[in-house]
Amino acid sequence: DKKSYILKVWLQETGQLQNEDQGMSLSFKIAASTGEVSSRNVKRSIYTIGDVYSTGYTLPGSSYSYNYTTLMGEALKKTVRYSLAYSIGGEITIDQVLSSLKDTNLSYRAQISMLRNTDVITFSLFTFDIINFYNNAVEEGLSSYEDIAQAIILDLEQFFNVYDELLTEVSTIYHGHIILFGVPNFVPSMFSLDEGGSYYWDLIFAEYDRKMQTFAQENDVDYVSGYQLFKGKEKEYFQNIEAIGQQHLTEDGWIVIKDAMMKVIESYTDSFIETALVGIGDSIGGGVLAANTTSTYRAGYNEMLYEELKKDNASLKAVYGAISGATIENYLDAMTTGRIGEESYPIREWLQVLGNQDIVTCSLSGNDMLQKLFSTNKLYDFLISKTVTKEEIQLIIDGILADWDDFLQEVREVYNGHFIFLGIYNWVIPGFNFADDSLEVLAPWLEIMDYYDEKMKEISDKYHVDYVSAYQLFKGKERIYFPTDGDVHPNEAGYQLIADQMLEIIKAYK
Repeated sequence: DKKSYILKVWLQETGQLQNEDQGMSLSFKIAASTGEVSSRNVKRSIYTIGDVYSTGYTLPGSSYSYNYTTLMGEALKKTVRYSLAYSIGGEITIDQVLSSLKDTNLSYRAQISMLRNTDVITFSLFTFDIINFYNNAVEEGLSSYEDIAQAIILDLEQFFNVYDELLTEVSTIYHGHIILFGVPNFVPSMFSLDEGGSYYWDLIFAEYDRKMQTFAQENDVDYVSGYQLFKGKEKEYFQNIEAIGQQHLTEDGWIVIKDAMMKVIESYTDSFIETALVGIGDSIGGGVLAANTTSTYRAGYNEMLYEELKKDNASLKAVYGAISGATIENYLDAMTTGRIGEESYPIREWLQVLGNQDIVTCSLSGNDMLQKLFSTNKLYDFLISKTVTKEEIQLIIDGILADWDDFLQEVREVYNGHFIFLGIYNWVIPGFNFADDSLEVLAPWLEIMDYYDEKMKEISDKYHVDYVSAYQLFKGKERIYFPTDGDVHPNEAGYQLIADQMLEIIKAYK
């Protein structure tokens, strides 16, 4: 296949014409992959240029800008990789924007040229153009609503001529997604109009909106109509913002625009169309079987879930990312270093590109217990020699719980979608060849397991994580599902029991 690319070369300003051989050469190598690349893995930036709907306002004493671009940036950060959301402009007309793009001494052009074709530019223009059109009509001596309306509608032709030139200029430096925002009819919220005034101003904005739709189609760009979003509800969303001392959109108004914009952006990325089932965790999450047992599923409960869920969603993707022997501490380190041991494991980046309809399953904490209780002989000393107290064991469990809290906190910084956590079962039963948990020597341990189970659920609930209590799921039936002496891994039936429990949770998702 042939692919074409734009190579941009920046020549340092010399103060002289450079339209001749500079005596320099350029060499480079190109590496191309023919593998399919999902746009889940794309960092996406939003760059907005325009009037007050572009820049919004900042409340006194705050650095947070209320505008649709900021809200879109926050939304993208939670769903796909996020790089930057930035807006410039203010009390500016379309002519001034065009002039700014042509002026190489200003940053507009350079900033746009840095964008990629996966990024998004939005333009919000017309507010100050229509104010100028109105002022021009009044200066010409027009006084009736009808005459002023007709004059403004005639001026629309020049507005769209400039808009066409603006998009042509942008096309020389940028080839990505463009969304045009049509400003709403803000006049009724700012002035007390009689019936005639309301009619003619609505007529003006209706014509502007119609022309914007046609203009967007002709230029093959997307359009979000503020006129349609707020029609009949202008006074509900345009109110006096006391902190800035003027009429403007309320926070709910900004959200309305953001939601409409996000619907358009969702069509740019498959992370909203395809869904993924991502399994992380330890050997239980990886589907390791009890010795001397067999299964038709290599990835345990995650593969079982995938096979069931793809019946209703053929585009479902599965990622089996669990690591045998992994601990919560390993995953905490991986969130910072992108590694587990010597292996690359960019868990934070994986989670960042997932959408709200994706599903993460996780099995952890078993190895934490084994390392801190079994390998150190703490468990033996607690149950047999009685040299370790319940309080000491509980303190170790508290440390594991604290690590889990820290891990979920970091997860929720980058991923707000579905997350199902499988807690640990009573691994002491198969691990020590016990028939069941009825032996009196195990009574103190059962109290520890009750404590662990209760606290794990509390922490999971705190971060809106669905908790599957493997302790309760297998209680009293451990040797049915963990049949191999000394092996803490389940058989196929055990994994199916986990999958069925998780499937019930998933069925409740929207």
